[in-house]
Amino acid sequence: MRTTLPELQRDILEHGHICRDQLELFERWQPRVTVEDAKLLVREGGDELFQLGERIRKRFGRHIPERYDEQDFRFKFTKTERAEYSARNFSHGLFGRDELIQYPEALHRDPVLRFYKGCEKWKKQVKQNPYSYREMDRFGSSKQMRSVIEKLSKRIGTFVSPEEVHAIYQTCAFETAWSDRDISPWCLLFDKESISTMEYNEDLKYYWIDGYGYDLTHRQACSAFADLFTHFNNENGSRFTFYFTHSGTLLKSIAFLNLYKDNEPLRGENMRHKRKWRVSHIDAFGTNLYFVLYG
Repeated sequence: MRTTLPELQRDILEHGHICRDQLELFERWQPRVTVEDAKLLVREGGDELFQLGERIRKRFGRHIPERYDEQDFRFKFTKTERAEYSARNFSHGLFGRDELIQYPEALHRDPVLRFYKGCEKWKKQVKQNPYSYREMDRFGSSKQMRSVIEKLSKRIGTFVSPEEVHAIYQTCAFETAWSDRDISPWCLLFDKESISTMEYNEDLKYYWIDGYGYDLTHRQACSAFADLFTHFNNENGSRFTFYFTHSGTLLKSIAFLNLYKDNEPLRGENMRHKRKWRVSHIDAFGTNLYFVLYG
């Protein structure tokens, strides 16, 4: 992506069919992250988690103690930089930046926070199975996707491949999330219809790999919910447990709970505009799922 986009940027500046204001945005554009930085928590993400901690305290008020106590609170994250700093920023929002928090050592393969990493059966039968991607492949050759490629090729001034279209879409999404002030110029290449088409393409992938496509995918989330009920039933354990994990865990858990389930599976031969499974709504950055036990 880091080499693809500068090449497309040159094509746009030399041959692009866009207005002068948009060309100026492309003239100023520079890649914001390296490959090494792509999976790190950016400043905007840290701010969002800090504000989430503040909102949780505001929502539950006096039910959450003002000060941290390791007997009452348990924080846990995966062995990744973005999950760890999500937890740290959240706890700062919950307690303030000066509170000392005890964090347990993260596990490389956490059986609760990333249960799917240890499921070889799911890896072979679903994630690594080319057949799992057939609906996405079908949609990739559909009239709607061909239209997106034609529109972008016309605006850029040269033919763009499906892989390049995906890189543009991903950059548009990430740069929009990274800044609440600046407009990503790559978003300006899409019209509303094209954005909807790209969203459906993404929804197909996550539906079949991380959602309802195969029962095995979401059935494995039972280990996470067994952990939930263990904590609910343990009167001597921590009263407040906060876990920080990843999209793959969240989507499988959503499917385990039978949430956002459409009456029919998502298919590639026809684009379904009215659907419940929309990853841009249910799995955005900072998405959270919480459970409260009322006595």
